[in-house]
Amino acid sequence: MENPGLIITLAPEGQPRHAKCSACDADIDVGNENIQPKERKQKLNASFAEHIKTNHQREDFSQAAARILREATEDR
Repeated sequence: MENPGLIITLAPEGQPRHAKCSACDADIDVGNENIQPKERKQKLNASFAEHIKTNHQREDFSQAAARILREATEDR
């Protein structure tokens, strides 16, 4: 399986506002906020990184153990 990539699908005036994940076609959106281009790109990259982390990244044994412990003790 290839690594997921970010595909820009809407970039009015050269400013990316919407993208998709190449692996699962999930929408990655930064909204219509009036922000600087550099900040918009950073926000899009951060949103995509979070998508990768939650949807495409496997956890190793130590991460799984920490997650199981955290979930077991959440509401105590």
